[in-house]
Amino acid sequence: MDAEQLPHARPKERELLAGLIEWPAGLDVLNGLEPKHFTSPANKKIFAEMVKRRAKSHSWDRTDFALTDDAGHSVTPLTSTKFEQTAEALQNTYARRLVVQLAKKLAKDAYDEDKDPVEALRSASESLGRIRHHAAKADALSLTSVQQLLAKDWPEPTWIVPDVLPVGLTIFAGKSKKGKSWLAMQIASAVGTGAEILGRRAERRKVLLLALEDNERRLASRIRKQQWSRDADVDFMTLRPFMAEIGDLKNGGGDRLAAAIEDRGYSLVIIDTLSRSVYGDQNDVEKMTRALAPIQSMAFEHDCAVFMIDHHNKMTAQHKDVMIDILGSTAKGAVSDTGWGIYRDRGQQQAELMLTGRDVLDQTLALEWDPGHGKWLYQGNAVEIEMTKRRQEITEAIREFGPMTTSVLREACGQDQSILNKRLLDLCDSGVLIREKKGKTFLYSLPISDDIPI
Repeated sequence: MDAEQLPHARPKERELLAGLIEWPAGLDVLNGLEPKHFTSPANKKIFAEMVKRRAKSHSWDRTDFALTDDAGHSVTPLTSTKFEQTAEALQNTYARRLVVQLAKKLAKDAYDEDKDPVEALRSASESLGRIRHHAAKADALSLTSVQQLLAKDWPEPTWIVPDVLPVGLTIFAGKSKKGKSWLAMQIASAVGTGAEILGRRAERRKVLLLALEDNERRLASRIRKQQWSRDADVDFMTLRPFMAEIGDLKNGGGDRLAAAIEDRGYSLVIIDTLSRSVYGDQNDVEKMTRALAPIQSMAFEHDCAVFMIDHHNKMTAQHKDVMIDILGSTAKGAVSDTGWGIYRDRGQQQAELMLTGRDVLDQTLALEWDPGHGKWLYQGNAVEIEMTKRRQEITEAIREFGPMTTSVLREACGQDQSILNKRLLDLCDSGVLIREKKGKTFLYSLPISDDIPI
């Protein structure tokens, strides 16, 4: 195949060059256009000379470059308003020429019995990746100014569960056997019926739950135990059909899942668990980023929340960091928009659900396990509950032992001095305690009527 048979846009090349002869400043708007994007050697040479002169702040006269069409006639200059559009067409035509040449080479290699067909395909795939960067807008940057950002009326985040579960990618992690799947089913039921969950009422939406660690018998048992409504708008998929119909989310499965979300209108997709849906080394930063980034992008594109259940690493520290405690690579926490972490001491019915994220305010929710119904009961904000509990310790100590100084209270309640001082001041300001100066210290006591609620 000779050069004449390859895709070309010589008339557009000449029109663009004729326009640049009339308006040299037009080069400044042709971001990414290079001599190689022209077909004719003469046109390549003219454009290269123009770029060279423009870079040195040199200009040219109309007579410096001679342009004629195939019939030898003078060329009508392109108007400056069409420069960018024409440059894009030249870059696209160049990319098509490369594709044709690659296809010709691949066909030739296919007939050559000495060539490995798998290696030929691999080489062709790599070449296609390089060709992609020659497309019209490969070098263009989609930029937004400060003025544009501030002028736009940005909508509030879309919430699947108000204030705790927004659209995007959420990773919910915890130790094994801490009740993560039970809570995920509660969320599915609440969203699928428009019921209350974690102290918030969810809007009724369509839900898909990929239960990749359960079978249908166990799912039915849990649904009965949690007393689901029969009209819950929730679909389930277990591991075997998932592997056959969707598969590894980083190797084509993500696209198939996106198609299901679009076709069926799912607003919440719960994946139990991450390791069953994304194959590979959980500690590999590059692999995890490559796996999860498209899922996050897909979630926003379809205005959907993807809620992936994962595990905590074995060395979870006492400080309880939602993102750091996620098993494996830090890329998981980095890519996700929201992180949930459940912390429950062995043998205890109480747990803390810690939340953090780009749109979610950091918060800790207090939960209590209801084994009779397989549900987590929302108790309120854990920080506020703990604050009330520690305040009660102070007043109970004074009620039992009488008026006490700060130092004695610190020993009796085992509270940090600085935090204790603040709590004492708050209790005095609210009228729960009375503070009297005794020498160089203060004595704290209950008022005569100690029926004031705490």
